[in-house]
Amino acid sequence: MNSLKTIRRTLLRDERGVTLIEMIITMGLLAGFMVILTGIFVSGVDVESQTSSYSALTGDGRTILARLAYDIHRASAITAPASLGGSGSSLGLTINGDSYVYAIDSGRFGLTINGGSVNYLTGDKSTISALNFEELGNSGGQAAVRYSFTVSADNNRTTESQTYTSTTELRQ
Repeated sequence: MNSLKTIRRTLLRDERGVTLIEMIITMGLLAGFMVILTGIFVSGVDVESQTSSYSALTGDGRTILARLAYDIHRASAITAPASLGGSGSSLGLTINGDSYVYAIDSGRFGLTINGGSVNYLTGDKSTISALNFEELGNSGGQAAVRYSFTVSADNNRTTESQTYTSTTELRQ
């Protein structure tokens, strides 16, 4: 029985609590780590947002350039702008007897075939503006179209934008 009392006293002496100073120091260190981790997390989210907007911006710009070059090459006629040197915010082409019209619709680049519904060629994370088509060439010569547009993407902090310009000839 005597040994049980000795063990109990030893356990009671060895069981210490945490002092208020130790608790405050621990809480301060945890708060510091949380501030650092929150900063790293916010930076990661910002980078992801910028990467996403830049990807939308360049992807949509390249999609428009590729689609216009492809369709202008295979077109048999330019219907809008209507004359050499003319310019406008929409492009009309005749391809295999079908009427193709490219224009901005609700901030997105759209294609309408034979007056049907609009097919959007860009995503909803970017906005297309300053779309301009100009018919180039000379009478009796090879027709060409110069086109330019601006793609903008918002990443919640800033708006990035890039302007694209190209010229494509009809293959007649």
